[in-house]
Order: sequence, then structure tokens, then C-alpha cells
Amino acid sequence: MSSTIIIKNATVVSVDDVLGTIPNCDVLVEDGLIKAVGPGLGYPPAATVLDGTNAIVSPGFIDTHRHTWQTQLKTIGADYVLSDYILNLRQIYGASYSVHDAYLGNFCGALDSIDNGITYLIDHSHIANSPDHADAAIRGLQDARIRATFCYAMYANPHWSGSCMEKEREEATPDWRLEDVRRVATQFFATSQPDDLLRLGFALSEPDMTPIDRLVHEIDFARSIGCKVITGHFNFGKWDPGNFIVRQFAQRGILGPDLLFSHGNTMADDELDAIAKHGCGISSTPDTEFQMGMSHPHSRLEIGAVPKSQMKRASNVPMDDVKATRDYMVDTINVINQRRKVNRAKLS
Repeated sequence: MSSTIIIKNATVVSVDDVLGTIPNCDVLVEDGLIKAVGPGLGYPPAATVLDGTNAIVSPGFIDTHRHTWQTQLKTIGADYVLSDYILNLRQIYGASYSVHDAYLGNFCGALDSIDNGITYLIDHSHIANSPDHADAAIRGLQDARIRATFCYAMYANPHWSGSCMEKEREEATPDWRLEDVRRVATQFFATSQPDDLLRLGFALSEPDMTPIDRLVHEIDFARSIGCKVITGHFNFGKWDPGNFIVRQFAQRGILGPDLLFSHGNTMADDELDAIAKHGCGISSTPDTEFQMGMSHPHSRLEIGAVPKSQMKRASNVPMDDVKATRDYMVDTINVINQRRKVNRAKLS
């Protein structure tokens, strides 16, 4: 295929305030970069021409919270609540994953994402059963050629007879993952710049199960080695123990735009205000949150702390960001309607 591609006569939904939505529009691509957008564009004779008639061209979706390694477990958790998910997906299946399983999950999951219009994802990767597992997960994303941030997670799957966990390492050096992130940073992410296809991130130890001093230490460490995104699971509705971790982060002055809070269904108003003030992100997972009893996805749009994308776990819902976005919008409308005070009309 030519290094120059032109898409002709498509409807371009640019999601850009200046360009807007343009019917009968062309998109000119040279060496993998969009060079021009508009009707009737000229192009060289050797260009590859794609007919966009009756088709929509738009930017790809951004998925800010995927456990990509779970791809081959797709639909297995369709009736799980959160406790089922933690026990079965993470402590049983997760602890059973071999190095090759981790590679396949990330490779196939990244390809599945691309096939569903997702061109960038944040991989919250809590499948580091060993350093080799971490390397395999990274290679899976690299081989799929997806743009992504690999967030090395501190979560340790439990050892049990027949699992893939090395009991001696977990007991003798429980902090080995923290140091292994440094190795991964050197080996795979020498630059980790915005134009790199794959960048390094960090996923915190489960916040509601971890002392606040440890969480602060992990954030400081991740920043010290250049992690671009620091993420974690927060405030799961009825599962929320009321630790107000974001409030504690704000009091310690460590909130910043590199922090991405996943879920956050039951955050207090002052926590949401702090997130908006410091430019943090919230990643909403509507279908997962509905299914697993986490309460409503966040609808505090008026404060500016809007979800940076809608996504889900590969194990229990389809990889369809259009549906997730629709679910979020419908639930937001429902929450707004519930808050309204109306005069009930009498039906005769």
C-alpha cells in the first residue's frame, strides 16, 4: 500500500470545535499522519484511494481503564458482582496465568480494541505474577502496534498449590514489583515521550487495602522514574469502606494531572472538587459498575471532573465503547431527572 492514503467523500465527525462535522469530506494521510481534512482534496496519482461514501470517519476511542490480560476470559464474568470478580478472575484465574497467557491476553486484547475503534488504551496490568509476565504483557501490546500506556500494577495474586505464583519470592521480597518497574522502565521505556507508541504508567496497590503512607510512597516513586499515568481503583459504591482516600491525597498535596481515578462512584463532593481543581481524571466504567453493584457512574459533569473515557473489563462485558458511552449518557440523564422537582400532573 502507498505511503499516501486518501479517504474520499466520507462524513467526517471530527470532534473538533473548528472543523465540526463535514459531509462529503476527504482525509489525506501521508506517512501515517493526517495532513489535510476537507472536501475535494488533491492527491498524488500513486496514492491509495479509499471510498468513504456512506461511511463515517472519526478519531479513535480512548480507553482509560482496561485489564487487557483478561481477554481470553471474555464473558466468563457476565453474572459476577465485585466479590466474585476478585475471587475468581484475579485470585484464581489470574494466579493461574502463565507467561504465554499474559502475552496472548494483551496481544489479542489490543487487536480486539483496534477492531472496535479504540486506538489508545491504558492497560491497568495486574498480571505481574513474575518479571517475565510483565515483559510478556508489554510485548503483547508492542506486537499489536496499539498506542497505549502500560500501567505496571502492584497487585499480588495469591499463591496456592498449582498456581503460577512463586511463593518464595512473594514471601521473601514482597516489594519486588516496585523495583521491577524500575527495570521495565530502563529496558522498555527509555524515552516514554508523547509521540512514542507505548509509554510507561503505574497502577497503585489496591487503595482501600493499603495504608495511606504506602500509597503516597508509590505515587512519589512512580513520578521519580517517569511514569506518565498513575491509576488505581477507588470508591466502589456499596463496596466503599469510607476511607476518603482522595481527600487524604488532597490534604497531603499530591494530587496532579498524572493521577487517573477509576470508578469513583461514591466520592464525596469535596473529593470531586479537588480532582477538578488539580486536573486529575476519572475513568468511568458504566456497564461494569451497573453489573457489579458499584452504584451510578459519575455524573458530576458541572465541576469539570468529567470521565476521560468509558470502558470495561474484558471478562464480563463487550469491548464496545459506543455502548459504554450510551450507557453513561442515559444514566446521567436519569440521575438529572431524579433530582428535578416537578409538579405531578393528574391523569383523568
